[in-house]
Amino acid sequence: MKKFLVSFLILSLMFGAAACGSCGGREDEISNGTGIVFAGGETSYSIVISESSSETVAYAAQELSSFVRQATGVSLPVVRDAASPAHYISLGDTQQYVSAAISFDAIALRHDGFILREKGGNLYIAGENDRGILYGVYDFLERFA
Repeated sequence: MKKFLVSFLILSLMFGAAACGSCGGREDEISNGTGIVFAGGETSYSIVISESSSETVAYAAQELSSFVRQATGVSLPVVRDAASPAHYISLGDTQQYVSAAISFDAIALRHDGFILREKGGNLYIAGENDRGILYGVYDFLERFA
């Protein structure tokens, strides 16, 4: 029951929140989506990283997967962008991120800044650099897991 409540809370916050912070230059646009990330202890979502992702982005993906599993009991597999899953959390400059045509002002984000954007039921975490992506993952986890 506790895992269900945590899963429900993450869902509600992830797709219902719209907050903006100025810590390190972060920009959030997670809007009222209709997708369900976790249902009955399972998910159709994956964490997507690019084929050429750095060690930092790969580490960020593993951290996201690990903490979500600890908080909810649900495993989010980490896949490369060539896999093209239907539902995903995209980290960095993936093919899915490019196709979604999401942009941000790197100058406004400042060094190590990041964005969290929801579009079409998928979540995009991108940053001014790889550390920004890692910080975006930790911010997401801190607020929603």
